[in-house]
Amino acid sequence: MKELEGAFRLHAAYLAGSAGATKLLMIDYDMSERDLSGRDLSKADLTRIGLQQALLTQTKFRNAKLFAADLSGAILNGAEMTEADLRGAIFRGAQLDGARFAGADLGQANLSSAGDDVGSLSGRRRRTDLSSVKAHGADFSGAQMQDALVQKSDFTDAVLRTANLEGANLRDSNFSGAILEGANLTEATFQGVNLQGAVLAGAALGGAVFDGADVNGAILDDGILDKAQFNEAFKLDYTIWSDTQIAEALELHQAWQASQGKRGRRADFRQADLSGKTLNAAQLALAVATVAKLNRTQLDCALLAMVDFSTADLRHAMLAHADLRGTKMFRTHLHAADLTGAKLGPLKMVGAAGRDLPSNLERARFTKAKMIGADLQRANLTGADLTGADLTDADLRGTKLDDANFAGAQMERALFDGANVKAAKGLS
Repeated sequence: MKELEGAFRLHAAYLAGSAGATKLLMIDYDMSERDLSGRDLSKADLTRIGLQQALLTQTKFRNAKLFAADLSGAILNGAEMTEADLRGAIFRGAQLDGARFAGADLGQANLSSAGDDVGSLSGRRRRTDLSSVKAHGADFSGAQMQDALVQKSDFTDAVLRTANLEGANLRDSNFSGAILEGANLTEATFQGVNLQGAVLAGAALGGAVFDGADVNGAILDDGILDKAQFNEAFKLDYTIWSDTQIAEALELHQAWQASQGKRGRRADFRQADLSGKTLNAAQLALAVATVAKLNRTQLDCALLAMVDFSTADLRHAMLAHADLRGTKMFRTHLHAADLTGAKLGPLKMVGAAGRDLPSNLERARFTKAKMIGADLQRANLTGADLTGADLTDADLRGTKLDDANFAGAQMERALFDGANVKAAKGLS
């Protein structure tokens, strides 16, 4: 163990740029069930290392070589594997919650071309095995995962933006809420996969198999359902509403509100397609709009307090100065939406108990959204994606920011007093 600690110290010195220090070489080592949590093993050569059942929480493997490594059953929650060589690695049964694999190579390993390092494994090829893993919220952006085995795994809310999953087998896995925007899914197998609320906009889907997949609430490119190969697999029952139907729904909803539910009818836009419609200043407090399509819909100055927009498509929607207090936007997609001056703070003194109702924006996608001067006080932004958003003069005091991503966001004069900024990404 002293020899091992000495090797770790030399590696730390190597990473610090100390003269004469050498990087860690642990080729073919067996480190099963060891606790290496929090260590920085970036750039180390860990070819074919055995890390079965190892505790690797928050361990850094940035740019490390883990070619054909065995990490079966390892605990890798919060681990950093950015740009790592993970070709042919085995992760079966591993826990990867919040781990970062951006730019990592998880492609198939050609064991016969690895020179002297392959030993007895030469002459074989091995696919990276991510079967039965738990990877909630893990980041695989830009990762190379072609031909990977990802069966019966849980990738809920994982980020796989621009990842290469060509030919991957994802059978019976859970990708609900996952971001697959711009990913290469050519020839991939999605049979029996849960894709509820997942984002597949801009993804390459040629030859992909979706038999038995659940794509309820998934964000897809316009016209994708017109293609014969997806028409049967993507059985989405959206109803396109006419202007007359919308006007009638608004009238009945206002009557329902005025009579406290005794007359009229609550507006129900579940799985309705209102894309491009004009609803500026509409009075729709307490309406239901889950899984609705509101792409480019105009809702400027609308009263939308306590509306449930969960998993709705509000990309490019116009919501400037809209009243969204107490709204629910769980996994709602608001890419490039205009929320200038919008009210997303709490609705105060609600119900007989007179309690405040903060907005629930958990896992909402505000990428490149315009949120200048928006009021988000005390909102729940857990896991929300605000990458590239304009939050100039926005009020985020008291917000819950666990795992929220602010990378590239504009935040001049934004207020964060009382918010747990240390739990967010891109705010340090």
